[in-house]
Amino acid sequence: MDDALPSFSAKRRCPLSASSTSPSSSTTLNPSMFSNRVDQLLVSFLARAESPSFPLSLDCSFDRVLASAAVLSGGNADDNGIINCARNLGSLLIESADRCYRKRATVHNSITWPLSHDLTTRVFAMLDTRTLLRAAATCSMFLKCAMDPFSYAAIDLTSHAPKVNNAVVSTMIQRAGSSLRSLKLGFLRSSSGPPLSHKHRVCLPKNLAPDLPILTRTCLNPLWTENGAVGKLLRRLHIYNIDLMDATSLCCALSACQNLTDLKIAGFYGELDQVLEAVTRCCPLIVRLFFDVWRLGCSFEASLCKDFVANCNDLSSLALRGFDLEDTEARIFLEGFHKLKCLDLSESSVTGSFLRELGDRRRDCVLETLILRDCLELMEEEVVEFLTSVLEGDFKFIRHINVSNCDGLDTEDGWRSCPPDLPLEKLKEERPEIRIVADFPPSINGGLDDMDTTTSGSSSSSSSGSGSGMETEYEEDSSSDSNNSGR
Repeated sequence: MDDALPSFSAKRRCPLSASSTSPSSSTTLNPSMFSNRVDQLLVSFLARAESPSFPLSLDCSFDRVLASAAVLSGGNADDNGIINCARNLGSLLIESADRCYRKRATVHNSITWPLSHDLTTRVFAMLDTRTLLRAAATCSMFLKCAMDPFSYAAIDLTSHAPKVNNAVVSTMIQRAGSSLRSLKLGFLRSSSGPPLSHKHRVCLPKNLAPDLPILTRTCLNPLWTENGAVGKLLRRLHIYNIDLMDATSLCCALSACQNLTDLKIAGFYGELDQVLEAVTRCCPLIVRLFFDVWRLGCSFEASLCKDFVANCNDLSSLALRGFDLEDTEARIFLEGFHKLKCLDLSESSVTGSFLRELGDRRRDCVLETLILRDCLELMEEEVVEFLTSVLEGDFKFIRHINVSNCDGLDTEDGWRSCPPDLPLEKLKEERPEIRIVADFPPSINGGLDDMDTTTSGSSSSSSSGSGSGMETEYEEDSSSDSNNSGR
């Protein structure tokens, strides 16, 4: 972007400076220059405006004329025709002067603004939607640039409170047209308190008024504009906590997004197996997939997982939070996606055996980030086996591991291990480039010593700068996604 900016040696002189607009240097208008008698009258009127005593003289003249009109009408209070004419004439003069002033201001802005229309549009395309609309309200030149479809290539209509409805989404998508590349919709909820959707489902009427700030299942219908040409070029689609969205409507929208590479769905109550089928069938170029569900018992069949792996083999980041996912499906994903770098199975039903069952493939696995946070059935023995294999040289690309659990890890004898005995210090010494997060509650029977040991040994950080860029991006995005979904 910086290379495309032109260099300016000096500020260009403004043609509308104060010296050029002062009465002494302005061009004197001659009534003979105009053929229209009204124009001649106005020129004569404006020619006298430069006189210091003219405003007072004009004020007195209007008073005399209007007073004479009142005398001629015989004091009839209903006969205010000439007074209304005077008021209308004054309003017309003010409106005309304001239009002329705005035109001159537009010319002034276009000359003094250092960027061209194309570069200004590119800058506007980097702004979030609300900032773009505020910039468009400042002047007509920015409004013209903001109306360029390229300025709406990345639409972000997320908010912390319901402020957007289907009409707003439709307007923004229509402005973007075929330039639309990214679309983010929904409510960003705080991580504390119960889900707001419970209140929404109780309070929302069956027949919603069209002006309510509520997104419904039809909010993505504009993606089919121009016979699907708008959705066909969409690359990123993020949906946060749209309670009225169902699987059928979402699948219909995904069928128009054939070039989608980034799909994120947080706080969804529908059947996500239908959504995964739609992604498998319609989005073969998907690179990043993020699902975070609120509905219990959501799972995928092994056959669907295999089809997903076969048709979407470019996937590099997969997050399935809150799913009833077992080790069989997890192993299918890890073995099938050869480009998979980030895997997040938080709050799933995996035990961790899928990591051991990879066998010799563990050494050549390109996985960089593994998150198994709050997996209720995650076994301590499997985590120890995994960390031991990392110490032996397996998973040589791994840079971030998260096995934290608010209930501790499960053991073979059925007890919860709080905190578990993990080789954290040894891993920190031999693989310092790895950042491992292992936060566990203190032992139930333990005292302050156990709490101090858990706190100091629960998380070890690698040396700065040794991790991959994708790892950092995933960690930041995972944190925001966790807050947005309300978990």
